[in-house]
Amino acid sequence: MYYIEKVYSLFITKKQVNKLIILKKALISDEVSVKTLCEELNKTTTQIKQLVLEINYDADRFIDDDIFFLKENDGRLNFELASDSMKKIEVFGKIKKIYFKYSQYYQLINYLFKHRKTKIVDISEDLMFSVSYCYKLLEYIKRVFVTQKIPISVKKNADWIHISGTEACIRMYHYLFELMACDTYLNNSFISIKDPVSENYDAMDTTRAKHQLMFSIMENAISQGYVVENVETHDLELLNCMENIHDSLPIIEKLPLKNTDTINKELVYYSFWRFLFIPEFISDDEKSERGKKLKSLNHINIVEFSEKITNKLCNKYFVDSKTLNIIFYEIVINTWSYTHLFTENFLSREILSSSQKRMTDIEQIVIESANETNFLDEEDLIYIKKLTQIIASNILFQENDLIYIAVSGINQPEYINVVKNILSKMYSHNFIQFTTNIVKADIVISDCAIGNTTKEVNFVFMDCIQKKENWEKLTLLIQSLIMEKCVYKNLTMIGK
Repeated sequence: MYYIEKVYSLFITKKQVNKLIILKKALISDEVSVKTLCEELNKTTTQIKQLVLEINYDADRFIDDDIFFLKENDGRLNFELASDSMKKIEVFGKIKKIYFKYSQYYQLINYLFKHRKTKIVDISEDLMFSVSYCYKLLEYIKRVFVTQKIPISVKKNADWIHISGTEACIRMYHYLFELMACDTYLNNSFISIKDPVSENYDAMDTTRAKHQLMFSIMENAISQGYVVENVETHDLELLNCMENIHDSLPIIEKLPLKNTDTINKELVYYSFWRFLFIPEFISDDEKSERGKKLKSLNHINIVEFSEKITNKLCNKYFVDSKTLNIIFYEIVINTWSYTHLFTENFLSREILSSSQKRMTDIEQIVIESANETNFLDEEDLIYIKKLTQIIASNILFQENDLIYIAVSGINQPEYINVVKNILSKMYSHNFIQFTTNIVKADIVISDCAIGNTTKEVNFVFMDCIQKKENWEKLTLLIQSLIMEKCVYKNLTMIGK
């Protein structure tokens, strides 16, 4: 069970978690083995088939469109009606939301975050739980926060029940908790009608949902007098360096804020949240330009930390100036969010270690830079590993990452250039390069034997360039080498 399923299990039943795991497996693959599910979920074949029947019942009961049916055939599960991947994901999201919607724990947490301070009698009346059951649920929620190591507590003062903790942390938990439960199918009763920018994201439901939810959480908190406090003058300086703060003022002005200091704090909070959670609307050119500007603020600790890392990277790897500026920007944004938005409290506690040399080398650079600037320490190891992956993903395509391809042929030599031209159009020169040196080649394409070589070579027999199966075999091989050299080397992989 992965981290997210473990989180699910805190709020919905074990059976519902198992049903979501089955659904997700069927989403990822066109079909999934019942035997594999039995082993993973520690269930008998009969129990798995019963879970499938219940999934189909849930879909028929809660989903309007007749798009779904999970069928078992010869020990394999597959979607019978829904061939569209988007429809399958829609089914998963809607069923998940239903499971959470009817969870008493989900209902209570949502109620507490929305009202912040309330009376037990109001909880009882609004959620239609007995008073004694409300107290039982509250005790469970307290234990959940402790289990998750979340610095939020539920406190009782006379007749009042209230959520206590750093404002930024409370908002972040509310935000991530709601998205985990609902995906893009947010509760309309909570979504603000004042959000001035969500309509700009119509083409992408996920982006619109993220902005709608965060704006609504901010509006709900501020209207009750809760504002962020952990924002300093240099944080505003960082924001000013990256963009014109007046661009975001129309959004902040929609919120019931009264004084300039509070407006600035909420502006910084909102902007950095947007940089982290809606990165799809910030181009690489913009990131590079922002990273370049941020370097001028080296009197700020987080900038000094970023500068230490990028300088050490330059000494070890070839990184062009644009990429280096992007890395600089990513370090600042992610590290600021880690220290101010409390994202570290919502990371998996499972530390993923990598044996890949590049990953361990970059991680060591981050640790050395943290020690030299006194910015992070051993308690931040999980974040350091996350930051390592972010950095490593930008340092692809070192010389030893390239895939060298040799193309030869006797029977149809005129097609050698045709093969090379097609591959050149399909793949960037950052991925592949051609060579006449068989010893250097990772892949050899030919219509005949190439003679003895001193190393094992991936050979593709291209007897006819018009054959579809020849191209399928070749592209599959190239893709697997790209994954091995450029992806697995720069990410800590989990699973098989």
